[in-house]
Amino acid sequence: PGVEIRANVIENLLHNEFISRPDWMAMLDVGMLLLVGMVLFFALPRFAMSIALSLLALVIITHIAVTYLAYSQLQILLNLTYPVLLGLLLFVAHTVVRYFTVEREKTQIKHAFRHYVSPKVVESVIEDLEVKGELLSDLGDAAPEADLATTTSSLSVAAIGERSGHGA
Repeated sequence: PGVEIRANVIENLLHNEFISRPDWMAMLDVGMLLLVGMVLFFALPRFAMSIALSLLALVIITHIAVTYLAYSQLQILLNLTYPVLLGLLLFVAHTVVRYFTVEREKTQIKHAFRHYVSPKVVESVIEDLEVKGELLSDLGDAAPEADLATTTSSLSVAAIGERSGHGA
């Protein structure tokens, strides 16, 4: 391997082909970090976890492709590591925050309903689309002027609204 490395160095010197990192690259690195960070920071909370993971994969693959094209076509070396690590860190942070938020909401629901309904019903309402839709439908019929809200991590709010007959 040492001979091959030296041969590549000599070839690059003879053909005047060098990997360049101009002065403005530091600003481009910061810009890439801001772009990746802002896209993921604002997009991840708006989607379900599977879509958020797909979005993260798309952002990482796009960044890798841009980095490869910049190197292969322009001989400019972009920073690959930091934007990918930032994306992974934001996704993990988003997942942890969502987990604790959902757990807190489940606990609040259990505490709110345990005086009126058996604990088994509360558990099923939390994650069962049929039961949750029926409960919200009954509540909506009993108090039509009330604004009903639900919190869930695994059920679509639109589907719950559709089931309840009162819209999302």
